Amino acid sequence: ENGGWRIVHTLSALEIQKLLAYRFDYIANTVLPNRYINGYEMDFAVITRAGYLIEVEIKRTLQDYYADKAKDKWTRLKCKQLYYCVPEALVEKVLPSLDERWGLMKVEVGGVYESSRSIAMVRKAKMIKGAKKLEDHEITYLTSKMVYRFWREVPYYKMKDVQFKQGDGI
Repeated sequence: ENGGWRIVHTLSALEIQKLLAYRFDYIANTVLPNRYINGYEMDFAVITRAGYLIEVEIKRTLQDYYADKAKDKWTRLKCKQLYYCVPEALVEKVLPSLDERWGLMKVEVGGVYESSRSIAMVRKAKMIKGAKKLEDHEITYLTSKMVYRFWREVPYYKMKDVQFKQGDGI
């Protein structure tokens, strides 16, 4: 509260993805933002050490949640668990309409500092029966696309000082 005004800090999808990477232990698991599979985009994907796929859909508005919920993509994905991640203010509106298979996480923003932000579990996702581990070629495909994307998006100004000498090849 500040003179009767409540200051609300909203996070970008990228900031939420960073919090999710910490939540899903990016050191132990492979975390991939914005991945396409079977023609659909996943806002955030986790490949567990065991080789299973977990999907997290980030929805920053109620309209975005309802638009995404109406899609039929969920029947075709090879996921072990499915989650929505929404701002804390949307939890009470989203939870009653959430499919029983889906888990729900909320973004908690206590202030402008990174240390005051976190992802909390509201409801754990059910394990999808019959979900199969990703095959090696699927894991390679998903992770290699991330590497290509990284190098494609590295700003030129950060690369202009990189110089190679003849014979520096592998």
